[in-house]
Formats: sequence, structure tokens, C-alpha cells
Amino acid sequence: MRLCDELAELSRYGELAVCGVFADLVWPPHEGLALIERDPAFTITTTTRLVAFARIGREIRFYAGARDRADEHELGTLADVAAASRFAARYLVGESLRSIDVPRLARSA
Repeated sequence: MRLCDELAELSRYGELAVCGVFADLVWPPHEGLALIERDPAFTITTTTRLVAFARIGREIRFYAGARDRADEHELGTLADVAAASRFAARYLVGESLRSIDVPRLARSA
């Protein structure tokens, strides 16, 4: 099952759109363009915030930040689908990244 299908319930918080690839999430190791066909990246956007997800290999990678990128942002990985769902739901309703206690490995903040 594609990650966007597993996290489809997040569409209640904003617009869910499959984007194929979200370039900020493609860091080594990755499987090249083959990943787009099997499990495309997707975004959930609200009027002010954006979360992007991609499952690459065994990782669930994410970007979370303001739509204008002027506010705080974070890039990293989450352990599983349940953690991705909890993280995105809390961020999309307005919690600050620092206050979200869902375990994750940040690559940048």
C-alpha cells in the first residue's frame, strides 16, 4: 500500500496532493525515480502550513514548515505510519514543532 493511502485520513486537516517527488526528501540512500512510481511523495497543506511525506526504502521521510518557509521548519524521519499520522495531525492544527513529542530523527530544524 502507498504511504499516501495509509495516511489518507490526514486529508481532514488540509488538502492532500500526490506530488511524485518532494526534492527535499531525496537524500542518499534512495532508489532513484523508481520510487515515484511505487510510492509517490505527497503533501498536506493548510492555509499556513505544509507537511510532505515520502517513503524511501525503509524510512518515512518528512518535511514540515510554513508554506512561505519563513517560519520554523523541520526535515527528518519518523519510525512508522502511526508516528507520521500523530506528528502531522498535531503540526497541521497549529502546534509548534518544538512542542510535538512524537519521536523523530531530525536532519535539520
